[in-house]
Amino acid sequence: MGRQIGFYFGDKDEKEFLEVVNTNDVVFLRDQFKRKKIEFYKEFNINPAVNQSKCQAYICFRSDLKSVGFFGDYKAGIILLDIFKSPVIEFERSGLKPDINLLISGRLWYEHKYWTEDKDGNDVLLEKSKELERLYNSLARWIRKHCTRLDDGYYIAPHAMELHKKGAKLSG
Repeated sequence: MGRQIGFYFGDKDEKEFLEVVNTNDVVFLRDQFKRKKIEFYKEFNINPAVNQSKCQAYICFRSDLKSVGFFGDYKAGIILLDIFKSPVIEFERSGLKPDINLLISGRLWYEHKYWTEDKDGNDVLLEKSKELERLYNSLARWIRKHCTRLDDGYYIAPHAMELHKKGAKLSG
């Protein structure tokens, strides 16, 4: 049921994209937690492909933080963000892996509806907020407007295109 858009960004492209994202009152959440407590990315590495642990984040309106949910094995300390029910947009970052000259693809992914049970145990389909949907649509529109669409459906931003023309392969 979700929506997604795949892309390739170079450092300069991601910086420009993050400036657009940050015009909204949002925070970037980590995907794994040590305890049932929200953890934020205060800032990102310049090139996420060098440090794989910082390749995935979730965009969340500051006002929606109270609605973020978790699941996992709390005793074992494996706690994950419930991306299906939480009001978040997945931001899988893109970047250049310089040791093998490979551009790693990224994506924005948004689940706009999810199934849950009501108090009587009946399955109910719920929609996430229209504000979150508008944010996803505006970010996807920015990617489509500022990037070139490739034959495989991914979009490539200008700096990433320069890297590709200089020999960087695309991960696909």
